[in-house]
Amino acid sequence: MSRQAICLGLVLLTAVAGARAGTEQAVPQQVPSTKTVVQAATPATTLTPDQVAQGQFNLGVELMREHKFAGAAQSFERATNARTNFPEAYSNWGISLVQLGKQAFNEAQQLQDFQAAAGKFS
Repeated sequence: MSRQAICLGLVLLTAVAGARAGTEQAVPQQVPSTKTVVQAATPATTLTPDQVAQGQFNLGVELMREHKFAGAAQSFERATNARTNFPEAYSNWGISLVQLGKQAFNEAQQLQDFQAAAGKFS
């Protein structure tokens, strides 16, 4: 994920957190104005679908390394939504679903995860 995208995300999270804090405490100077947030989201920081897909793919791979398969599956899903022709993301999404199926507590959930994984491999 690019440094610009991370900065934009932090600005937006700060704005949301500040807005929530502003409803509990009357501290308007801590909440960035809408103009500030919009300026932070200039076209220079807008990501292409391929960049979004690659960033989500990289995040998914990192989550798989940490054995966080539910988050990895979501990242691979977002990667394939951004770029539909992304076989590596579909494959890793399937692997994540298989791992979730192995961790399922009941047979119905396990079967559902395995069937979803099979769909990603085809």
